[in-house]
Amino acid sequence: MGEARDFHESLALMISRPAPDWERMLRRLLERSTKWLVFRRRLPGGFENAVLYVTPVAGLRYIFTPIGNVDPPLLMAARTLVRRGDVIWDIGANVGLFSLAAAVCAGDHGQVIAFEPDAWIAQLLRRTSGAQPIAHARITVVPIAVASEVSLRSFSIAVRSRACNALSEYGSTQMGGVEEQHVVAAFNLDWLLSKLPIPDVIKIDVEGAELEVLSKQVRMLHDVRPVIVCEVGRKTADEITKLLKSASYCLFDGEILTKAQIVNRATRNTIAIPEEKKHRLPRHSVSENRRSGQGHGRERDLPCICCSTSAPIRPALSSDFSHSHKTIERSRCSLNSRSSTAIVTPTY
Repeated sequence: MGEARDFHESLALMISRPAPDWERMLRRLLERSTKWLVFRRRLPGGFENAVLYVTPVAGLRYIFTPIGNVDPPLLMAARTLVRRGDVIWDIGANVGLFSLAAAVCAGDHGQVIAFEPDAWIAQLLRRTSGAQPIAHARITVVPIAVASEVSLRSFSIAVRSRACNALSEYGSTQMGGVEEQHVVAAFNLDWLLSKLPIPDVIKIDVEGAELEVLSKQVRMLHDVRPVIVCEVGRKTADEITKLLKSASYCLFDGEILTKAQIVNRATRNTIAIPEEKKHRLPRHSVSENRRSGQGHGRERDLPCICCSTSAPIRPALSSDFSHSHKTIERSRCSLNSRSSTAIVTPTY
């Protein structure tokens, strides 16, 4: 068991660090040779070991990294911000890591709507949705893009990880080029409000198109005013900051959400909460620091996303959480919660 764990962690390290040419070739070989496989993974114990179906096409990290370590800030956002009975919109759902975590937290009276324009990934989302018990919120998959207006858009499929898929005007070098382009239907947030349940929480991960998604959505930002979890690129950070602050949102850094410290500028993992809804964060946890950009948050009790224990969590790095009952590495905690279990199954 220990040897398997060490091998697992070594592969994860090899894939995550800057790679010389031979490692890039190995990565490409793995991506190509396993692209039609589907793996059944489980979320950490803090999310009831819920079943998540993944594929190497969406990124090798979903295969070789403990699920609790794939995107710790995203899981922490779900744990901290989603309440029972909430409606969650997941825009750019990919394989559904946040959708599934939110479904567990929202419970049987909640609802998750997962927007994913990539048809191949959308069918995995449906498979994940069908594997959930009735105690979890229902996950409804909507295979569309979200943009500034109702239209048809060109959508680029990445050569490397389909997690990097993007509307053709956007995307990053991590795509490794464009394998193919699809025409997809696109709708804006305000239009969707007339057709779907009103969201309490919105998560946005659209590879650089976040400003387009949020701009001019008056009803969503000024009337509905959901909590927003958004991946923000460097090029759009200033405009996103201006847009959200003008709508009276408070910004937090999702990498250190447990400190609940208001920040002056949107970060890569931005949490935006309307001023009147700061109670979404645990009481007395919010500290403001608008002048110096420095400050001290409070430790507070939150359920660990790995092992379900409730203890003070002191964030140092996103991959390092210290518990009062014992100190453990996050990766070990995730593995002990069976989140690394994977069963290979073919898909057609």
